[in-house]
Amino acid sequence: MSVQISGTRARCAPTLLDDLVGVALGSYDPALARRAGGRALFDHLSCLRAGRRRMASGIGDAGAAAWLDLDDIHWPSVTHIGAIVWTVLRRIGVDGELRWRAAHAGYEVTARLGGALGPEHRRYWHATATAGTVGGAVAASIALGVDPVNAAGHAVSVAGGSIVYILERTPTRVVHRDHAADTALRCARVAGLAPALDGLEHPQGMFAAMGGVAERLLEPAAEPAIAAVSFRRHW
Repeated sequence: MSVQISGTRARCAPTLLDDLVGVALGSYDPALARRAGGRALFDHLSCLRAGRRRMASGIGDAGAAAWLDLDDIHWPSVTHIGAIVWTVLRRIGVDGELRWRAAHAGYEVTARLGGALGPEHRRYWHATATAGTVGGAVAASIALGVDPVNAAGHAVSVAGGSIVYILERTPTRVVHRDHAADTALRCARVAGLAPALDGLEHPQGMFAAMGGVAERLLEPAAEPAIAAVSFRRHW
C-alpha cells in the first residue's frame, strides 16, 4: 500500500503497477528489442502510409495506422499495440537504444495488462484502448526520462473505450487509437504529479470495475511481447 506525503508519493510496499513496470523493464533484451522492434516499426510505418492515403480528415497517426485494420496484433492479449506505442515515440522523437527500450516496455505493459484483463473485460471494453493507454504512457515516460510508474498510474485512471464501437465496426475504433496515444503522452508529461498507484488492485480499481484476473499480470511469458506480435499482409 502507498501513502501520500507532502505532495509526493512514498511507496511503502510495491503495488501491482510497480511490479508490472518492473517486470516489463526487467525483461528487456537490447538485441532482441532492436531486431523485433525494427520489424514492428517498419510494419507501423507501412500501415501509417497506407492509411494516410484513404483515411478521413481529422484522424491522427495512431488512427491512420489502424485505418485499414492491418496494424500489428498480439494474439494472447488481443491488442493492437504498435499504432499507439510507435505514434507516441515518434511524436517524442526518441531514437537509438532508448527508443527500443521504451518500445519494449510499452509493448510488454500493454500485452500483460490486456491479457490479464481478459475476455471478461473485452466483452465491454476495447482492450487496445484501455491497456494501450497504460502501455503507451510507460513507453512515453521512458523516452522522456520520467517516472514510468507514475505515468502508468495516471493512465490507469483515465483509460477507456467502449467495445460497442468495435463490434459495430464504426470509425470510432480508430479514434480509440488516437485517444490512447494522446492520453498516454499527456500522462507521461505529468508524471511529476503523484497519482494513486493502487489503481489496478484497489477494491474500486480497474480490475474490480473492468473485469479480469490480476494474478495473470505477472505470469511468465515465453518471449517479450514485442517479439510475439503478428503482422498482417499489407495491401
